[in-house]
Amino acid sequence: MKTPVLRCTLLLGIGVLFSPVHAATCTLSATSINFGSYDPTSSAAVTANGSISFTCTNTGKGDTVSVTLSTGSSGTYSNRTLVRAGQSLGYNVYADSGYTAILGNGTGGSYYLYACYGRGSGSPCGNSGGYPSGTTFTGTMYGQLPGGQDVGAGTYTDTLTVTLTF
Repeated sequence: MKTPVLRCTLLLGIGVLFSPVHAATCTLSATSINFGSYDPTSSAAVTANGSISFTCTNTGKGDTVSVTLSTGSSGTYSNRTLVRAGQSLGYNVYADSGYTAILGNGTGGSYYLYACYGRGSGSPCGNSGGYPSGTTFTGTMYGQLPGGQDVGAGTYTDTLTVTLTF
């Protein structure tokens, strides 16, 4: 008997919120998480990685940057779902390889990426805590699709919006 193959892809939309308080400019890029094939008869989780990178230039002393992820189609950070024709497949995206820190916006126990540019007296980054303008930050997104979910064959997708705020 042939086991049905499921193709699972997490699509990331990229959104950038620009705050005109400073002349800083930022760029943001993300690579999608593609879980590949999924065997619903296996109890083993399927994992895959993606990444988020951002760079800000012309930053002032103490410019802070945060990068958040949306909940996707499920509307919740703790129970994200890939969907296809009325069926859903649970998954999540984490900030750590131990799959304990869910990437989100800081609410509901989720985490987000954060950086502080600039250093020196009066900077909220402190004298040695900030990074120089133009520093690129890259964070790995660790995707996990738990095993043992009984769903039909097909392509399951979800779209998460990545938002950069500075």
